[in-house]
Amino acid sequence: MFGFDPPFVGLPSRPDNWREGHITPDLERKEAEFLQEKLSALRRPNDHELSLLARLVRTGVAAPNRMWSAEVRAIAGPDRPALIRAEQAASLAGIGRAIYDALLESMFEREDKRPISSRHREHLVDIVDMHGATARKLDVDALEADIGSLPSKLRAVLSATKTWLEDGSRNADGLFDPYEAAEARKGTRARLARTPNGRTRRLEWSGDEHGLATPLHYRWEQVGTLLNDLAAAQ
Repeated sequence: MFGFDPPFVGLPSRPDNWREGHITPDLERKEAEFLQEKLSALRRPNDHELSLLARLVRTGVAAPNRMWSAEVRAIAGPDRPALIRAEQAASLAGIGRAIYDALLESMFEREDKRPISSRHREHLVDIVDMHGATARKLDVDALEADIGSLPSKLRAVLSATKTWLEDGSRNADGLFDPYEAAEARKGTRARLARTPNGRTRRLEWSGDEHGLATPLHYRWEQVGTLLNDLAAAQ
């Protein structure tokens, strides 16, 4: 959606005062104009349509607070359906991470016979309440049309998680098998594995310090900073 371009382009000349300590992170007008020109011409991969980033840059205004806002959707053009799916995929991925963390907590108790808090299992209920309705709408076939074929075990995880959401469950234990199978690609680093290595990896994981799961953000904060810098330099 954001598009790309070869990185080696003619850069503006180095400022004369670059050794004198007067340079700030703020864009000068000529720097902003250079970036505006280059970024506003970005096209979608293998397409002649403007990328979403180019459309955002061309507005010349500060970034909306959210990637999924009405303002972004209004200018997304042919990327609008993919943008909607990206939000749905972000929500499903956040719930998937919360499920994984909840499964780890359960493994501590069931397999390792060790006490652990229910912090992530409680959070799973909260994130499903906040993002479950959006995640359930994801069409996995359409997502693959956007980004290419998913690995079979990852697709199985997405499908199982969607079914779990549709059933209205809040207990993640029934999802253990597809999540364990998908994580097996990590080999000896897999934490859900019922092996000595799996147990060792679990003991390295601190549930109380581990961050709570959130939806994917697609680095929107970085994109927003760029748009804000460009707008401020106008």
